[in-house]
Amino acid sequence: MKHKRHRLVPSQHILSEKEYLRFLNHILDEVFELVDLAFDWTNAELARQSGLCDSTVHNLDTRKTKYPRYFTVLKLCKAVGWEMKLIRGPKPKLKIKKQAS
Repeated sequence: MKHKRHRLVPSQHILSEKEYLRFLNHILDEVFELVDLAFDWTNAELARQSGLCDSTVHNLDTRKTKYPRYFTVLKLCKAVGWEMKLIRGPKPKLKIKKQAS
């Protein structure tokens, strides 16, 4: 079964930490929904396919893990045939104003 490619964030968009975590949780929602609908796997089977511990997958599914790691989400994506990449955007410019003495 071939899955459509998702582009969830524009490559030039720099995310805040809060947006990044929201993004990872959105991907987790999509992965768990796909697993339920297309693969009909249990969490234990998803754990086996992704190389993660059963408890890790369970904690991600129930949102006990509040701050998922990128590489953990990446392993889940690979298990369902998705590719996930971090794309380096432009360096943010830092502007410093000198105070007048």
